[in-house]
Amino acid sequence: GKVETALTFLKEAMVTRAKMSNYDSDTTVAMECIGKIYRDQGDFEKSLNSFHKCLRQGGNRVLREIGMVHELRGEQSKAKECYTQAIYTVEQYLGIHSAHDAASEKEEKISDEMQPQLEENIEMQPQL
Repeated sequence: GKVETALTFLKEAMVTRAKMSNYDSDTTVAMECIGKIYRDQGDFEKSLNSFHKCLRQGGNRVLREIGMVHELRGEQSKAKECYTQAIYTVEQYLGIHSAHDAASEKEEKISDEMQPQLEENIEMQPQL
């Protein structure tokens, strides 16, 4: 009853919004909601179709949702691939990779600078 009405309203809102512009975040949000409703109803094909439409419009945040559908279908490798891609996308968005790389480079530099001192300290240790 109410779920079908919600789906109808969401679809009508998407059609109206699509007439206003080619891409809009409201459209991807509506498509994501539709995908979640279909997933919750167990209609995984329609759910994946909705999520993939959202993904094609630039809604990368649905990668996690796509992974959940694959997991529910027992497709563990596809689910893992989606989850991995979702994590990578978030990391890129937040700049975590560049921050992590910078920290690793700094750690290597410190290690290289300290190496001669460590070797000197080791040589100075009394032999037992």
